[in-house]
Amino acid sequence: MVSIIFTLNFVWLVGFYLAENSFSNDHQNFSSTIDSNNSRFTDELPNSTYNLPYYFFDNNTTMFDIDLSTSKISNSASVLFNFGTEYGDSLIQYNQSSFEGPIKISANLSYFGLTISEIFISINGLISFFEPIPDFFISPFPTLNYISIAAFWNSIDSTKGGDIYHREITDAMTLEKISLDISSTIEQFNATWAYLVTWYEVAPYYSFSDERNSFQVLLASNGNVSYTILNYEKLEWSSTFLFSGHAQVGFNFGDGYRFLSLPGSLTENVLNLANDSNVGVLRRWIYRTDDPNFLNISCNSNIYCFNFTNSIFYESGSKYGDSVIQKNDDFYEGPIGVSKNFSFFGKYISEIFINTNGLISFLQPITEYSPIPFPTYNYISIAGFWNDIDTTKGGDIFYREITDTITLQKISQDISSTVEQFNATWAYLVTWYEVAPYSSLLDQRNSFQILLASNGNVSFTIFNYEKLEWSFNLYSYIFGQVGFNFGDGSRSLSLPGSLTENVLNLANDSNIGVPGRWIYRIDDSDILDCSSYPYLSRFFFYEYYSIGGEELLLSGLCLKNGQKAFVLIDDHIEVECFIIEYSNCLITTPFLNKTGPIKSELFIDNNSSFTFTLNIVKEPGLAENFLVDIKPFYNMSNDEIVINFSPFFSEYLFFYEFFYDVYLIRIQNDTAELTQIDLVSNESLSINSSLLYKNSPKVDVEIFYIGLSYKYFFTRKYELLFPLLIINELEIADEICQSWYGEQPDPNPIVQVLPPCPPNLPFQQPPFFFSNFITDLCNPFNDEFCSSFHPGAKICYKSIFSVQVGSQMTGQQCCYDQQGTLLVGPPGGGSLDLHHSLDYEREHVYVDIFPYIRCCILSNNCDLYYEKRPSDNGELWQPPAFGGGAGDPHFTSFDGVRYTFNGYGEYTYFEIKEKNFSAQVKIAPLSMQNGTESQGTVFKAISIRGNETGNIEINLDFNKLNIKVNEWYLKSSQMFMSLKGLFLNSTENKVELVYDNGISFEIQSTPNHNALLIFTSLPQFFKGQTTGLMGNFNGNNSDDFTLPNGTVLDLNPQNDKDIFEYFGQEWQVSENMSFFDNDNEFKQILGRNAAYVPKFMQDGISFENSTLEEQAKEVCGNDAFCLFDVSITGDISIASTNLNLNSLISSFEQITSRNSSNSSLDTTDSPSKSSSSETTLISTDSSKSSSSETTLISTDSSSKLSSSKTTLISIDSSSSSKTNFVSTTTSNQGDTATTTNNAKKNMHFGIVFLSFVSSMLFLGLMY
Repeated sequence: MVSIIFTLNFVWLVGFYLAENSFSNDHQNFSSTIDSNNSRFTDELPNSTYNLPYYFFDNNTTMFDIDLSTSKISNSASVLFNFGTEYGDSLIQYNQSSFEGPIKISANLSYFGLTISEIFISINGLISFFEPIPDFFISPFPTLNYISIAAFWNSIDSTKGGDIYHREITDAMTLEKISLDISSTIEQFNATWAYLVTWYEVAPYYSFSDERNSFQVLLASNGNVSYTILNYEKLEWSSTFLFSGHAQVGFNFGDGYRFLSLPGSLTENVLNLANDSNVGVLRRWIYRTDDPNFLNISCNSNIYCFNFTNSIFYESGSKYGDSVIQKNDDFYEGPIGVSKNFSFFGKYISEIFINTNGLISFLQPITEYSPIPFPTYNYISIAGFWNDIDTTKGGDIFYREITDTITLQKISQDISSTVEQFNATWAYLVTWYEVAPYSSLLDQRNSFQILLASNGNVSFTIFNYEKLEWSFNLYSYIFGQVGFNFGDGSRSLSLPGSLTENVLNLANDSNIGVPGRWIYRIDDSDILDCSSYPYLSRFFFYEYYSIGGEELLLSGLCLKNGQKAFVLIDDHIEVECFIIEYSNCLITTPFLNKTGPIKSELFIDNNSSFTFTLNIVKEPGLAENFLVDIKPFYNMSNDEIVINFSPFFSEYLFFYEFFYDVYLIRIQNDTAELTQIDLVSNESLSINSSLLYKNSPKVDVEIFYIGLSYKYFFTRKYELLFPLLIINELEIADEICQSWYGEQPDPNPIVQVLPPCPPNLPFQQPPFFFSNFITDLCNPFNDEFCSSFHPGAKICYKSIFSVQVGSQMTGQQCCYDQQGTLLVGPPGGGSLDLHHSLDYEREHVYVDIFPYIRCCILSNNCDLYYEKRPSDNGELWQPPAFGGGAGDPHFTSFDGVRYTFNGYGEYTYFEIKEKNFSAQVKIAPLSMQNGTESQGTVFKAISIRGNETGNIEINLDFNKLNIKVNEWYLKSSQMFMSLKGLFLNSTENKVELVYDNGISFEIQSTPNHNALLIFTSLPQFFKGQTTGLMGNFNGNNSDDFTLPNGTVLDLNPQNDKDIFEYFGQEWQVSENMSFFDNDNEFKQILGRNAAYVPKFMQDGISFENSTLEEQAKEVCGNDAFCLFDVSITGDISIASTNLNLNSLISSFEQITSRNSSNSSLDTTDSPSKSSSSETTLISTDSSKSSSSETTLISTDSSSKLSSSKTTLISIDSSSSSKTNFVSTTTSNQGDTATTTNNAKKNMHFGIVFLSFVSSMLFLGLMY
């Protein structure tokens, strides 16, 4: 069919050419001149008729303009249409908004099914519809909201050079030229309207060169059909000095799915647009843009170029870099190495075979022409259509590896919109085009594709069936086999109709609702299919905000027309799930008065299909980026609440009113009441606080949220939630406070078991979180919160994990002054949280914050408040042990012994058998730039197993930092997550882990992702319990070289050869005890190599060249470990891991030194450690999260006794982040006779540095 289309187009063009030649035999070229007055290009349109220019590609694909009447090659004239003020153009003046519009147009324009009546012109190289795009930061297509045409989207600054012109075109002469330009290259077209925008000699923002770009966008319409012409007169720059991203060029529909990016977009090759074309006219690109199914791409330059209108095929053919397999019967191509390993049934693949008979196979080719039913032994393969194909009888087979951004984005969208969120970083495409059977009486052909896609962890296969006309050949009478086979005789998946005549139906059916397309995830140990499972993906971890009201799209489902679905959330909230596509349904999230992972269950036609997790979080958005001058509380009687938007955001909010709404949200009686607020201007919104008391003017305090929300198509998401407290200054506040005081329980049983506060923070820059604590809203970036709630404090921290005491899930708060000294008691000290502020935010507001306002702000009873919510005085804090490894690896044990062990394999990093907690590391040679392995080894992975979380693995597979929780990789490299008994935060090059038992890890990657740094701290109560490479933590550094059998070796820490031979290798993990997944037949495992012998430090340090030596000394100074690592790896970045580890250790040494020498604090009389009581708490059956049945008996609560006897017994507890304990006889000096708990008062202080830019994303309220 495609060949017929090409032929018809050729006949039509020739006929058109002959018709034009009948009017004139003299070919006249357009001429281009320079108008000396305005220095603008002008195209002189000849009055007479003219011949069509034709174009061809030579062997080097260089384009020439051919004058058919003379057969001479002529230089191409300017490609720009006439522009400038002399043609009636308007000139866009520089403005802060960075755009012009909305501009009304006289004719409605169709843009992919949308009717356009006005446009916006962005200085930064775009035309957009419905909304302006002032962004100078590039958003790669596809993206939501930006319905636009990007001619050259980058940071353009017309004040540095150049001008931007625009005009509506209605004159007949110009419209005739536009019509001819389109008719001569695409299809017969008669333009009745056009709009031209010209960026002429425009300069980049912040450039030191004279490079300039000149280009145009022309919109053309005949009332029904629309075209866009992109003209590139010259392109000299693709990125700016400050912002290194290259320009985005193309079309975006704004639904996050439909788009087209032109060749070279987002790469330096975008400049080639001025030297190439899709229509054979140098520097010109023409696209039809009215079809709602998106783009009709012109591709007429090569016989091997297949772009089917409305085709599901990915672009293929030699024009796209495909290789073609020589015509053959029953043969193959391969092995073909792939640049990135991908996973198939849990196995990593590094090379493939492409078999003529419709398969991709691994390990070996498959030349069998008769398909064998799956499952079968040996044939590890993916069968697109396995049968007897003979390309000598017809058809071709094309293949290529895909690494370009544009195609990968398209693949990512195809998978994300139907199965699960996915970002492809690599793909491989094989196309069987118009292939014939070995024997057939008819001229039947099949066209299909197999696409492999991977993001480094997760892998997918996409089958595309353009047409299937034959299912067997005359000799075998066996129908085609389609599916997957693992080769073990058991694991396989056959697609519907395989080995029957119904296999042809694959071209008309689908498992994801797109006829002819079938998508499967293939990296797991089995492949999910709707015939066996109710879903196509096991990724069912969704996140939404507890306030409710968002639209959440559940994807990767197996649904049918007419079915009904609902979701049961937290075992009691039923929410309808509206089926909107074959594999998607939509829910509106309900209000939930809790946070953290929530069990949810999907029901289809009242039958339970599967369970999944909803992670309920509190506050989205970066508040400090959006709002300014926010007070922590407002007065009801006289405060006008004015919310000012930041300068950076105010313009955007005003521009995006089409998409954004502002809500006032009231939480009351387990419901969320949303009221939309009208914007006062693009700079602020205003509301009178007195209007917020709807129920009674006698209420003294209420809490609200300001929510910024957007809705696009069928999904609503929150961009920002920010809490506001409204105070009504009633005269009865004193009475309310004292009444509250009399109702409160004795805080001492809680105080004794909360994690104690360190007495000092010796940091110039306070960390975002440390140990069991995370930054509170009183911090250096929110001074007003500190002055309002903690006068004198510079920063406050709150505990990450809650501690269960009876039915209460409690927390700790610690506040510090400018010098880093712990503040105790009123007015600025931290306090006990009767309800943990992270896990139970709203309860915390009512039981902890409101009493503070009543007692400390509205009355003078702050001493009463601190008596019931006392500050911790830091007396029970004990410094943690700390250590780690980096470089080739150089270790610092928990007792401070520094040594080198550069093994090769998997080893016990440390183990605490009594707690069933263990960490293993994988050490392997560093890959050199020349492809060889260095003589030194580095950390490649760490796997940690313990507590309720299971197994956490951090590795550098596929040259990226990966996080694996049990069997699943986390999809995002940047996240903040609270798992069961584990707090996790990650960025692109760093992962921090804090366990509820007090153990913490900081794992850093080099920028090249080729080596890890591992730093660990643990509480003092683990003394005498550790074994492994990190030594026997007991305060004695003479026994750290202890073997697994308990033998203590007397080794010199500087003799790394003896350490390697006698100590380190003894801690190598046997294969059956490994935490790592090493069941891999397809690649050499980074693991055990008994023959490996490293280069030892004691043999000396030598460099291959003086340049490297100078660089190393400049970075390392005199650090021998650092210099040694650079000398054997040749990689300066490895040196940084040693220096970073030294910095972390130095920080902890400062903490220990300063706090151990601190003997007294300036404290206010606080009951935190001075009062006593004999208390018995018995908690039974707390399996229902935080609820429990509790008996509290308190006797002799004299406040002057020096000790307390506390017995707490908790049975059967399973809360996700709670802590249970048994503690007896605890004196006020902190001496403990018997202690058993998960996160006790000896909780360590493990500092983990984070960028504070991300802090507000995770914080609760200020207390």
